[in-house]
Amino acid sequence: MAVSFIEYIFTVLFSVFVIAAIIALVYSFYYASIRSEIQEELKQMAVQAADNVVKLYETAQSSEAVPSNYTSVMISEVDLRLPDSVSKRNYQMLLASSNTLWSSISSFEIGGQNATGIEETGGAKVVVQTLQSPIITVEQDIPNIDIAVMGKSENGQDSKLRYYRHNVNGTIYDTIVLGNSTMLVAMTSTS
Repeated sequence: MAVSFIEYIFTVLFSVFVIAAIIALVYSFYYASIRSEIQEELKQMAVQAADNVVKLYETAQSSEAVPSNYTSVMISEVDLRLPDSVSKRNYQMLLASSNTLWSSISSFEIGGQNATGIEETGGAKVVVQTLQSPIITVEQDIPNIDIAVMGKSENGQDSKLRYYRHNVNGTIYDTIVLGNSTMLVAMTSTS
């Protein structure tokens, strides 16, 4: 009787262990597939936004519109038509100019002496990230954009790209904005 009771306890413990292992494997597979699916959707959205920024930039650069002093004019607009959610999770998309804050620093040796070079990259970035677990961030570079790029869209709300031209005291500035913006800012230097 004592041996069968001990066998019964070991059988139950082994069964619980096997069931727990199966649940852990299934959850791990589910979590990995969800992360992969979200990452793919975010990457696709970032590439779509980057492509539209480049198309908008190329189209608007040929415009000869010149706003009067201290005014702005919207030259062109593109609706990205972003989804309301990504795998039932909230997300946000950000556009940012690179400015001089994004630099590549290279250190190398020439003739036995160390040399350092700083390469400033022109362009912009699209950053798309989920706002709920799992937090996943995807970045897409947009090279060779020499104008300010800024803005934000959450959950696909107001996901329009707008190209503005500003005249500030006779100097013309161009800006691409994602979403609504009541104030346009361009950082020109840091200290």
